[in-house]
Amino acid sequence: MRWQFRDLGLHDVTLASGPVGFASRWMRRGESYARRFDVPGTYRLFCSLHPVAMNQVVDVRSAP
Repeated sequence: MRWQFRDLGLHDVTLASGPVGFASRWMRRGESYARRFDVPGTYRLFCSLHPVAMNQVVDVRSAP
């Protein structure tokens, strides 16, 4: 999965809960962050600088 930041503010991608912890560094406009989800589960993500406005849930399933 890839996140691309297009506005003027700083952003990051931070795990709130899920099977494998991670966090990106703060990024500016034009930068992007990519993460491969290899472990099945529900990943609850947010921007630590804008936690109410920017959040996401990613459900990763096992391969059949």
